[in-house]
Amino acid sequence: MKEKINVSKVCFSERKVKNMNCVMHNVANVHIGKPVTSNNRGEQFNLTDGKQYLVIGFDGDYIKIKNDIGKEEWYSLEYFCEFEELFW
Repeated sequence: MKEKINVSKVCFSERKVKNMNCVMHNVANVHIGKPVTSNNRGEQFNLTDGKQYLVIGFDGDYIKIKNDIGKEEWYSLEYFCEFEELFW
């Protein structure tokens, strides 16, 4: 059975990559209240590599989570494994 998702809590991030012939769209689904996994690029910003954090906010290419010191902060999607294909 498919899981029902409350559409009001699903957000999208879209990065447009231009090349000579067209514009390619990379879209990532960001779910408020769902976990994301940090990668090693966030270690200098109070994130632990491989640790999961719950998404509590979303704005464009940034998500809000509670970091390792307990502070709610905004982080670029590039610091999370689920969105690496948008940046690398």
